[in-house]
Amino acid sequence: MPGLVLVLDNELLFSTRIEMGLRDSGYRGRVVTRLEELSEELKCAPVLILANIGAEDVPWPQMVAQAKARRLVPLASVLGYGPHTDMDLRERALGAGCDGVVARSAVASSLPAVLERYAWKPDLSACDRVLPPMISRGIAQFNRREFYACHDTIERVWVSEPGDVRLLYQGILQIGVALHHLQNGNWPGMAKMMARGTGKLLPFCPACQGIDLKRLLDDIDRCAAAMRDLGPDRLLRFDSFPAIHVTR
Repeated sequence: MPGLVLVLDNELLFSTRIEMGLRDSGYRGRVVTRLEELSEELKCAPVLILANIGAEDVPWPQMVAQAKARRLVPLASVLGYGPHTDMDLRERALGAGCDGVVARSAVASSLPAVLERYAWKPDLSACDRVLPPMISRGIAQFNRREFYACHDTIERVWVSEPGDVRLLYQGILQIGVALHHLQNGNWPGMAKMMARGTGKLLPFCPACQGIDLKRLLDDIDRCAAAMRDLGPDRLLRFDSFPAIHVTR
């Protein structure tokens, strides 16, 4: 099951190794080293947070406490990793709010098993349902680049949906908001909402309710690369907007 995993670590080689392992398992990793970065990253719906409790230059106790205090959906577990022989450090991590602590070597060698045990997984039973009419309408507006109208239409559904699939609807809404910012040349707003929306779509890949999410995310990645090439000052020249494809 894919999803976004936050890695609280400043050890470049090890965090890069984790990112590669996450990618091999179908997940996306994002390294966070500063407390002030974490608040926004938590809005991107991570399914798991890995914290290097041995990192001396990362304020992981405060970051763990912030992650647990936010109580955002999904309720991602926070898993600490560090030296397996340091029991005092382990107790400190649990006291800070970690849901568990594993040896650093376990994260390095058994990452798929760690993900299977600790990563949040949505209830996908709703993915077999027919796409709600208002979501279909919002997708049609999205594909016509009527992103403001798309937001208003989809919002009526996701705020009242009690199941996990509400994250999917909110993710589509937020991608639309990002593209609305893009139309107006607002780089910071576009980047922020694109990250939030993408994180919410990932756990429902490759498809849900007939929406081809893998294709959408691949198109978003290509668009993001093209936007980076243009840069903030030439953003209004961008015209290769992604579309949402529904297979049934």
